Amino acid sequence: MLKAFILIIITLLSLHADVGVLKKVVDGDTLHFTNDKCRILYIDTPESYRNKKAKRDTKQCKNFTLDTMVKMGKQSTDHAKELVTVGKHYKYDVIGHDYYKRALCIVYTPKGIFNELMVKDGYAVTFDKYLPKTVRRRYHLLEQEAKKNNRGLWKNPNIDCLGN
Repeated sequence: MLKAFILIIITLLSLHADVGVLKKVVDGDTLHFTNDKCRILYIDTPESYRNKKAKRDTKQCKNFTLDTMVKMGKQSTDHAKELVTVGKHYKYDVIGHDYYKRALCIVYTPKGIFNELMVKDGYAVTFDKYLPKTVRRRYHLLEQEAKKNNRGLWKNPNIDCLGN
């Protein structure tokens, strides 16, 4: 029943979606389209470059070095590049904007919803900020399934430090 409700909501949202050409995959949770720089909603990925956030994330993970964290960020970015292709058109919904004025987006691919695929495949964690209760359970279940099946970044047993 909940699954059907979520599919109906997603279908209705996609009817009003923007369409843009993907210009750049910045990292696992940031995509640049023709008209929008999109922060991918509901997910977080490790940083693919040494920066303040990568350093903060590394401090949360006692068994990780900054190099390990950045390597995982690059793996997330590489996986994002497997899901979407620069130069192709994609539908996406802009739900709002973040502190940095990036569009907060849900992106639709022929393989499914990009946001969900990143979590399901184990290359992103659920990011509860802006996550409505109607989809929170779904994203947490996708993350639990990825962990249980050691998908993507979850192949590393010490990764449980990532997340909210």
